[in-house]
Amino acid sequence: MRLREIPRPEDLESVIYWVKENGQAWPVNDDNVPLDSTGKPFELENGLIRLATSSMGKDPQEEEDFDSDGISTVSEPGSDIPEKLVFKIRMLQGRDDSIINKEMIKTKTSAIGGNRQRRLSRVETEIDTSQVTIMRLELSIVEWEGIADEDGNPAPINRKYIGLLPSWLLTDLTERIEDMAGITEDESGE
Repeated sequence: MRLREIPRPEDLESVIYWVKENGQAWPVNDDNVPLDSTGKPFELENGLIRLATSSMGKDPQEEEDFDSDGISTVSEPGSDIPEKLVFKIRMLQGRDDSIINKEMIKTKTSAIGGNRQRRLSRVETEIDTSQVTIMRLELSIVEWEGIADEDGNPAPINRKYIGLLPSWLLTDLTERIEDMAGITEDESGE
């Protein structure tokens, strides 16, 4: 096993989600292709939704939301087209767990009464698990696409924006990260 500071691109797992404008999960089939309102899969080309541009009434080359072939790259607010989110995640390393534990467990020592030589100490340990999920994701997400800040600019990968992701998405990403680090019975040789 070669230990690496920075993961190679082939070591990253790419996870794709299709979402509604309000952040809810978009219905998809077993192949993770989003379904239209009739339950039919959208036509995908190079991972993007291909729309029939003739029914749009607009020249796709004049629209910034379409590439030169009429493929939707961004959905319009209120449209019936899902937004595509792509996360590239890496397996957490031992040092990542150390960082998380260090921030999660806070210890405070204070002196209690008595003279200076016989003074007793009180040790208080506080464990704050509320940020663990967000910290794990911050350490694991290497890249993301489709995530924008309030002004529509690409959002940086940090705790603030990770914390604003829908709960269902945080839960699913966390499970995928845990699966990357897990070992199955087949892999364990038993």
